[in-house]
Amino acid sequence: MTPSASVNALDFTAAAKHIRAAIEANEPATALDRVHVFMMKFLRTLCERRGITVTREKPLHSLMGEYVKHLRGGGHIESEMTERILKTSISNLEAMNAVRNDQSLAHDNPMLNHDEAVLIVSHIGGLVRFLKTIEAKIQANEQ
Repeated sequence: MTPSASVNALDFTAAAKHIRAAIEANEPATALDRVHVFMMKFLRTLCERRGITVTREKPLHSLMGEYVKHLRGGGHIESEMTERILKTSISNLEAMNAVRNDQSLAHDNPMLNHDEAVLIVSHIGGLVRFLKTIEAKIQANEQ
């Protein structure tokens, strides 16, 4: 873990707030760059908590890959199906870079269409909810 990779709680909260506001305004495409930032911060937090090395250079999909290996190795995933879904999320998160760079407000580009933005935000939301549930169970068992 390097200090420069550590998560700033204020930035994390601000990203989450922006995403919620965009969803509530039915404008998910305006939040796609924030979803990427949120996931970087979220996965860095989870990885740091589990002793996985985090650097600023490590991409989103690599963080997810190492975290999934940790979950599987620690016996926190019961089914092959769950592991496959999480592994599929690795490639989905890798594709998120292109969406952020080419189809979001992060740069001067045309935004992704509404329906696809809803799908992406919904998928990432489901992933976050599941990972939060897993983390809560791990933390409860650690106490």
